[in-house]
Amino acid sequence: MATDLPTEPDDADMKRAIKRSGAARPSEATAFRRLRGLAVAGLAVGLAACASPEARDAAMVEAIETGGERYAAEMEARRARHLETTVARFERIHRGEAGDDTYDALLFSGGAEWGAFGAGFTAQWAELGDAAPTPMPEFDFVGGISTGALMAAFVASGEPERYAALEDFYRNVSPTWIEQRGILEILSPRTTSLVDNAGIRAQVESAVDDSLIADLRRAHVDDRQIMIGTVNLDYGGRRYWNIAEVAATAADPGPRIVDILMAATAIAGVFPPVEIDGALYGDLGYVEGIPAFRSHDTDAFGAIWRERNGDVEPPTARLWLVYNIPIGVEPDPVELSLVPLAMRGYDALVQASFTNPVNTALLLQRLSEQSRTPLVEVRWIAIPRSFEKDPEVPLFSPATTNPLADLGREAALEPAGGWRRDQPN
Repeated sequence: MATDLPTEPDDADMKRAIKRSGAARPSEATAFRRLRGLAVAGLAVGLAACASPEARDAAMVEAIETGGERYAAEMEARRARHLETTVARFERIHRGEAGDDTYDALLFSGGAEWGAFGAGFTAQWAELGDAAPTPMPEFDFVGGISTGALMAAFVASGEPERYAALEDFYRNVSPTWIEQRGILEILSPRTTSLVDNAGIRAQVESAVDDSLIADLRRAHVDDRQIMIGTVNLDYGGRRYWNIAEVAATAADPGPRIVDILMAATAIAGVFPPVEIDGALYGDLGYVEGIPAFRSHDTDAFGAIWRERNGDVEPPTARLWLVYNIPIGVEPDPVELSLVPLAMRGYDALVQASFTNPVNTALLLQRLSEQSRTPLVEVRWIAIPRSFEKDPEVPLFSPATTNPLADLGREAALEPAGGWRRDQPN
């Protein structure tokens, strides 16, 4: 459950504090301390560059340097396998062998501890059952990035008790799950992160038990996918892992799934990267705030479907996007000074990484209405922009997560279940 830099609540609090006008601005002291911390981190990086970091395995380094084409071919094979699984699931739905007559994908964004919003929302949604304003379907695809990766893994089975356990997880977070490294440790050339997240790993290891692995295996048998987004730091590209497939095919799936989930939450430089099969992986939140569907995947699906099923219309695909951050930027004149300008630009960058996927999905929806296969419907929900975290509360505190989980539960009771279908502003 990483403190995604694009979603870190403290940054939003600092931005709001800095841009207030007036002579007395006590929050600027907090902003200054944080900027000073960044300066210290920058100094540490500079000093470390003059020293000797721990060497990686020479054979693996050579394999990476010469293995670009091999890795690209592997990723294309994985993409083809994921696509085949998707088509197979659509065909199961068409034959009436699944719980619903639509293909439903539940996608969770990053957001660190703010994932409590999505946890409370989905728990309430599941509890309402058929009485929900928009009843919860059986999900054929569940995906997540960063903290959303943990959420996706938790709800693999789709059982109400899993959603309840997810909410309980976020309501009982603890600041002790992470530990900021001391200045001497940071200055060491062998240090790979500003924060030690061993406490989070312990929680993830506890969650990835035999029961969860069994849930993932059943999902794989049913051609359902539980997709976790990461970035390959060595090759600089996205990599999605179907942990349902991992659970069903790996000799010892538990440790591998833990590594994948920890990689999904590993913000480069903040949390340690995770080595999997010799390559280093980290948080995809820098690139995508939520798993994104792309037009070329839809085109490829349509070609395979028509080849195998002729003119038969495939089931409708419904995308359910849960954003564990507020979406949208309020108009606000920016002061002509370094910190406000930098924070406003950072805020715009963050919003772009989160809104671009939903805008792409909405574009696919419009294209699908013009005979693209299959028909796509998009729904999304986000934390209300009115929510503000107390900047004095430490990260991973129930003082933050409980109000967010409550907000999520309230949203699920709103008309249409809180789901929106318009374009984010």
